Amino acid sequence: MPFQAKFSHVFDHTWDRVTQAFWLKYQSPRMAHIKEVIVLNRSVDDAGRLSTRRLVVAQLKVPTILASFVARRIDSWYAIEDTLVDAKARQLQVTMRNVSYGRVVEAVQSSTYKPGPDGDDTTLLETTVDIKCASTVPWFIRPRAEAAMGKEQSKSYNNTLSIMEELCVALRADASFKPSRPPPAATASSHGAMDVHVV
Repeated sequence: MPFQAKFSHVFDHTWDRVTQAFWLKYQSPRMAHIKEVIVLNRSVDDAGRLSTRRLVVAQLKVPTILASFVARRIDSWYAIEDTLVDAKARQLQVTMRNVSYGRVVEAVQSSTYKPGPDGDDTTLLETTVDIKCASTVPWFIRPRAEAAMGKEQSKSYNNTLSIMEELCVALRADASFKPSRPPPAATASSHGAMDVHVV
């Protein structure tokens, strides 16, 4: 049975502030494993919604339980991040899926940021995580591998929440706040990444 989990969190901050923190999160010193963020495409549709596709390069290792099914191990983990921002509706949707080891496992995290149930001063984050091993992985290993990756994904989610909260507090004190860590290499390149970024 593939791993699936759902999470929700309410930020005690406005949607504008939370989405600004989202765009800044990869610059946090606590995101040092993120090595590059490359903008592959960015466009605005007729409804005024901003679509962004980015390649995120992280320094991660393949889970030990899956190592024997990988032909060549690499230290960098590549993922595609698709973001859709509807400023009028005040909704940000983001989906991230792995590119690395895609023939062995598929991991997809989808999140939505929208005004919270308590009014404009809060923001609701709803997230789903789906992890599924390919048929090339023996059936008796798949549940353990999916559960192990799900556990790591949950840790990553909680870490990102903590980073987002820190950034929101800093932005509440100073709206022009920027993290101390420089943007990951490619975010400042000719690919045209934003100065401020959205989890």
